[in-house]
Amino acid sequence: MQISGRITVIRDGKVVATLPTAATHAQELARLRVGREVSLTVDKDFSAPQEVLLDVQEVRLGGTAQHFPDGTALLWRHCPKTH
Repeated sequence: MQISGRITVIRDGKVVATLPTAATHAQELARLRVGREVSLTVDKDFSAPQEVLLDVQEVRLGGTAQHFPDGTALLWRHCPKTH
């Protein structure tokens, strides 16, 4: 916001607002971008690992698996778009 004198917000391909940069702030711009009030902060408690609830190993879904020295594996496959 330091390099412009004017900001234009576009949502769904249409101009929603054009404002002088000095007359707006991040909260207002976020609201204009999404069309409703937006919280720009996330209040979350610290999350520490707990007990393992699901342990899946050696799963194959017709894709390609990459195995790592520590015994873990990464599996991926191509999923074509359905729409």
